[in-house]
Amino acid sequence: VDKYLSPTVPPYVTCSFRRPSDHRCDRRALISNSDYSSSAISSTSMQAFARWYTSSTAAPSSMRLSSVMKFIGGTNSRRNPLQRSRKFQTNSYGEQSPELAYVNRGPRYGSGPCTFFRLPFVPPDQIERDGFKGIDVALVGVPYDGGTTNRPGARYGPKGVREASSDHLRAVNQATGVSPLELGLCIRDVGDFNVSAPWSLESSHDEIEKKFANMLSHGAITPLSVGGDHSITLPILRALRKKVEEPLALIHIDAHADTGDAYLGSRFHHGAPFKVATDEGLIDPKRTIQIGIRGSLAHPEQWQFSKDSGMKVISMEEVETIGVKGVLAEIKGLLGGGKTGSGKVYISFDIDALDPAFAPGTGTPEIGGFTSREAQALLRGIGKLDLNIAGADVVEVSPPFDAGGVTSLAGANVMHELLCLVAESANRREE
Repeated sequence: VDKYLSPTVPPYVTCSFRRPSDHRCDRRALISNSDYSSSAISSTSMQAFARWYTSSTAAPSSMRLSSVMKFIGGTNSRRNPLQRSRKFQTNSYGEQSPELAYVNRGPRYGSGPCTFFRLPFVPPDQIERDGFKGIDVALVGVPYDGGTTNRPGARYGPKGVREASSDHLRAVNQATGVSPLELGLCIRDVGDFNVSAPWSLESSHDEIEKKFANMLSHGAITPLSVGGDHSITLPILRALRKKVEEPLALIHIDAHADTGDAYLGSRFHHGAPFKVATDEGLIDPKRTIQIGIRGSLAHPEQWQFSKDSGMKVISMEEVETIGVKGVLAEIKGLLGGGKTGSGKVYISFDIDALDPAFAPGTGTPEIGGFTSREAQALLRGIGKLDLNIAGADVVEVSPPFDAGGVTSLAGANVMHELLCLVAESANRREE
């Protein structure tokens, strides 16, 4: 046993076995080569488990302790390629069951790696060597707020959301029953896509676009991103548009329409990404719906482009009138549903869609917004439409303006809801 728990074992190795006679008898573990004392499994417990399994009447007679250990240890090579088998998958982390890749189903108990939802982290050296091959859903931080026109701080959004998701989120969405990590997909935290020249807005967008384009070139990867201000959505859409045959449909949940024009010397700020995206043919305005728009305006025509271009705009006042069910009916009528839906859809959720009572830590708060419960209901309802989701993001979480971490917690929960949607959509495509 000690041989297979040597320092050559990759940082995250999840071993899962299922006893047919008891479908709930799962054995999951995290083996950490940096700190065995904090591991969820030890060599002694591994021995005990192996003895239990091999003594079980359900175990094949040919399977002995040595073969179990050989089976576990034999897949622990960092250089093994990701194999595209839905029943059995071995990747460079030695994981034999991707749908059970969750290193811990509960929150962190004060220690352990801080990653999105405690998922395995793909380090830069491995990305440089192996790329992103085999990953189905990539969780990405984009710590950039150079497009902010008001309060900065969203560059710390990925850090805050990572911390909150690692500390407080669990594997299963209790309301919908969806467990995105048990759908046979390879879901990874691929780190932050940083920029080298943050003072230059346009070059920063170019750099973000190139990094996303590089990731998307490695296969059918669905990105789920955390910003960063809302300007980061533009380079992500640019990268995605190169992968799809037609402009993307857009579900945009926000307090602001973000279809402004040049401001303070630039038209690429966080208040204009969707006008630029329309001008560049990245999104189809007639298949774009903006939900929760509210707040005071600099001038009456500030968001006129949304209406003139054909976008469906649902103000917060209208949301209050028709309710979440009415909003979902509008989305279904515009984008359709079914296994593939009407083309690919991108979902962008600005945390200021929530009322500042629930999300005070954001750059441009607007009172009169969604409650966190309404936002959950909206995203869960979108999940029932079976849309073909190409990617999603949650943006504008600004921890420096937060109170007690509630905005980061809200962002982490929104991200989890989006992960459920993205994972189910990716799973339907594979089927």
